[in-house]
Amino acid sequence: MDLYGGTNVRSRENRDQYQQQWRFIFDPSQGTYRIENRAIPTYVLTWQAAQGDNVNVATDNGKPEQYWIVEDAGNGYVYLRNKKDRNKVLDVADSNTANGTNIRAWDLNGGTNQKFKLNWLS
Repeated sequence: MDLYGGTNVRSRENRDQYQQQWRFIFDPSQGTYRIENRAIPTYVLTWQAAQGDNVNVATDNGKPEQYWIVEDAGNGYVYLRNKKDRNKVLDVADSNTANGTNIRAWDLNGGTNQKFKLNWLS
């Protein structure tokens, strides 16, 4: 995932740049994670429920749509489920593999476009 052209989140081939690096911060009071972008650490991954299915980054204000549940999807992959609507997970739109494809919150259907592999950095 990449911050591409501002605050929108899109898929992008690995370029090993900060806008593609995300820090998972566990909040024990919520039992979930805030996902912070390394390029803009004051912004967290969010789903704007009132604005449809788009996923972007925004200033952390503690709203439920800014919290994510990491759930095992098997074979080293995870689903990133949203706290506000637990039916919604991160999804690469329309299973498109092209660079720049939008990331959205979509109902879980188990597709490969909803499974993410986390690579931990030291």
